[in-house]
Amino acid sequence: MYSIEKNYDTFKNKLGQTQAWGKSDESKNMQARFVCLAHNLMVLLDAKIGIEDDKETERAGKRWEAAAALAHRRDATFAPQYRNPRKRTQIAAKFIRWLRHCLAANLPVAKAIRSLRRVYAIF
Repeated sequence: MYSIEKNYDTFKNKLGQTQAWGKSDESKNMQARFVCLAHNLMVLLDAKIGIEDDKETERAGKRWEAAAALAHRRDATFAPQYRNPRKRTQIAAKFIRWLRHCLAANLPVAKAIRSLRRVYAIF
């Protein structure tokens, strides 16, 4: 359920899908499919590029450590799937902004990947 909420948040806030494109059930269905397709393509692209966002990984590790400490104080444990701070539950907003920029500017792939490295290094 948690990842469903994160995906909804990605669709609404990061991809700007706050309204339906049309009123019919068919148009709403098509919009949902296109948004899911765009999301899945972004996930695949992020995995294919394979550039790690070290700063985000560090932040996720700190969040995980804080949550683990809180669980320990409550005498609770995490489920195994929550033990990996590198596992992302959402596509990073900076990745989406980078992708939008590259598509709008029609950047060559090599130049786009160099710019992603800069984005991850700076932000």
